[in-house]
Amino acid sequence: MVMMGFVLATTPLVYAQEAPATRARSSGPARDHGFISAGIGVQQKAGSFSETWTTPLHAEDARFSARYAPGSGRLFRVGGGVTLWRGLGVRVAVNSASPGADVALSGSLPHPFRFDDARTIEGTRPGVTRAETGVHVHAAYVLPTPRRIHASVFAGPSWISIRQELVDRVTYEDSYPYDTATFTGAVSTSVSTRRGIVGVGAAVYVGVLGPVHAGVEVLHARATVAVDRAGDRRVETRAGGTQVTVGVLVPF
Repeated sequence: MVMMGFVLATTPLVYAQEAPATRARSSGPARDHGFISAGIGVQQKAGSFSETWTTPLHAEDARFSARYAPGSGRLFRVGGGVTLWRGLGVRVAVNSASPGADVALSGSLPHPFRFDDARTIEGTRPGVTRAETGVHVHAAYVLPTPRRIHASVFAGPSWISIRQELVDRVTYEDSYPYDTATFTGAVSTSVSTRRGIVGVGAAVYVGVLGPVHAGVEVLHARATVAVDRAGDRRVETRAGGTQVTVGVLVPF
């Protein structure tokens, strides 16, 4: 009886000591099991790049050059991720951008009747297409923030695919006595290549309506890629770049 009375007397004390600890644990920041997201934004310009080539003409070589100047382009992104252990997880994202470009073209054309008396032509081919697609599989760490905030940092492999329209041939007109020539246009074709690189980034979202969060993501993944063409022609251009997107995220 004495022992039972002691147990009954100490039980409220033990409960009173454990309850605050339980409440303290439940009031800490909670991490989600995963998320899905989508956004729209811009990507850093690829930077201009050039190509030069020659073709036989009138027992000499005609020389041509093309200078491409891609724009920044609008970027679309979708992605998702899962948290595996103590904020560490994996995220996957796919983005696409289609920056257009104008091409400045020039040429030096041998004269059909006189050696070393080349004629020059210049012109522009507007609206050359370029499409970039990025696939990013990154390790991520979700920061321990208040429930309304979802913040993370991430890094890992990124694969950038490029489909670029390139000029194959410059067209022109000339007539007797062939002392001048006039630029008329260009014939082009699309080529593709891809490159694996390392990407790093960060994201911050704030809850706005129910489970929906709004925020911003920044990703940097950039490299130089080379395209080998017929006739020993080779073009190098930059792929990817710094991307900034705004969008929504839904945790689960």
